Amino acid sequence: MTPFLWRFPLFFLLLLTAIRIHTAGSVPQVPAEAWWLGFWADLIALVMIGALYGLIGHIAAERGRNILSGVVIAIVLVIAIAEVFFWHEFEARLDRLVFHYLAYPVEVLTFLEEQFYIKWILIPFVLVVALLVRITGTPPEPSIRATLLMLCAALVAGWVSSQPVIQQSRLLTQLASNGYVGALTAARMDQKHWAGLYPGIAAANAGFEPAEAVPSQVKVDAKHVILIIEESFAGKTWEDPQQRAVHLPSFTALEKQGLSFSNVYAAGTRTTRGMESIMHGFPPLPGISATEREGFDRLPSLPRVFRHSGYMTVFAYGGWPDFSNFTTYWRGIGFEKTTSRYDFPYGLFETSWGVSDRDLFAHVLVMMDELTTDPRPVFLSTLTVSNHRPFVVPEGEPGSEERSLRAAMHYADAALGWFFTQARLRPWFDDTVFVVVADHGPRIHGDSLIPVESYRVPLLLISNPEVEPAVVKEQGSTSGLPATLLSLLDMPSKEIFWAPSLIDGKDDPVLVEHDYHVGELTVDGLTVLARGGQFYRWRWRQGGLEPEGALSQDDPAARRISDVFSQAHAQLYPR
Repeated sequence: MTPFLWRFPLFFLLLLTAIRIHTAGSVPQVPAEAWWLGFWADLIALVMIGALYGLIGHIAAERGRNILSGVVIAIVLVIAIAEVFFWHEFEARLDRLVFHYLAYPVEVLTFLEEQFYIKWILIPFVLVVALLVRITGTPPEPSIRATLLMLCAALVAGWVSSQPVIQQSRLLTQLASNGYVGALTAARMDQKHWAGLYPGIAAANAGFEPAEAVPSQVKVDAKHVILIIEESFAGKTWEDPQQRAVHLPSFTALEKQGLSFSNVYAAGTRTTRGMESIMHGFPPLPGISATEREGFDRLPSLPRVFRHSGYMTVFAYGGWPDFSNFTTYWRGIGFEKTTSRYDFPYGLFETSWGVSDRDLFAHVLVMMDELTTDPRPVFLSTLTVSNHRPFVVPEGEPGSEERSLRAAMHYADAALGWFFTQARLRPWFDDTVFVVVADHGPRIHGDSLIPVESYRVPLLLISNPEVEPAVVKEQGSTSGLPATLLSLLDMPSKEIFWAPSLIDGKDDPVLVEHDYHVGELTVDGLTVLARGGQFYRWRWRQGGLEPEGALSQDDPAARRISDVFSQAHAQLYPR
């Protein structure tokens, strides 16, 4: 037997096993089922890599087979490194984000260089690849029959591969997979077809009926609206009172000056999910957010309502204009003017994601000074980027002493406080409604299929002197922001938003999504329609969510979830 035929499979399986052992360190108990399913997933990945080697061996001479083998081993190592990074960042295997990032190579390579200093590890990496090529040996030249068999085996492996759902456990589900199966599962998902996502779960036929609007007892007569979407401005630094007092003094002070919503949840874990929720009040469809799909202009749109009501609509951003389809999306939903990092003076402090928060807020102040000279009212939205990896902030600013999430959040808080200090000096301040909301939390935690325990985010509404300071403790969703703003301003709208106002005096359900699982969070617990068509239920207990088991399709909570999400899916993909 050619040494390669046993050396490479051994190397590959040991590498994937080492990654699984490493990731298992964050899982309290790992049943044998997870290890066996994981080994099966690794064998599927090996078969697919083997088919690639079969093609290489069939079309290349010996020297060419060694070179191409080096390329394959390099790819395997890159995927292994990405797997470890992905797990520490998202507690997940590689998934649909792989395809999202591959669509923006310049932005991603810039980020990777800033975060990991790729140029310094390139030579050691090449040496390791060369050593592994030497150890594994030269791939043999297979016969045409062997090549065809390997290709057929790869097709079968790809057809049967799918990330399982284990004991309602998100962590075990991810542990039992690998990046190859995770990415392949995502590639096979046809997000346009409801039946393909949830086999056996019929789509609802009834049309959507919005919740009955409850008149808001709070009204404002302000002329302008500034919506500040803070990147990842949530998590333990905000939830813990002691950390909040130390690292978020500005936000803590601002909470005492307006309506603070203490029990609001994001719809997902990505900025695009935040946009989908905040701008459209729309349920989070499984897979990528509606903001990145064709037909997003069919969604109800908050900026479009303001524009039709005579407002100047602006989105001020200091990052890459085309990343995640941002500029096309913002203009398509009703923003007349958008800015990007190319609209800022050269030489400002910036990371791979964009200009610093303080420079962005300075830009917003200048824009508001100019725009408010026009008789039209202004609706200005902005999205910050400093509280994002690589967590680098300007020298001498709060948080610059260390490169960490907590430090970056400290800086983001200081920049927000500086903005409000400067805005109070402007003549348009008392004529403006300010909204501060996080797009999502910074870290995923929790073992339910949709980790809603990490979804709670701050939301603050300030309008001096019309809004009395108070804390709204009822449960709600960031999807309720459009209805809340329109109710406060008493603004008519032809757009039908799915989520009710956050100031309705009652706890409202929150529609959430993660990894093609969709669900509804209530004050009692979480109900999930899992990828594959099974329903599961969790209950709030002391210490968090605890699984209760599977639900039948006839359960009222299960029917409600399938009806709501399938109707939302049909609105984006009408027949």
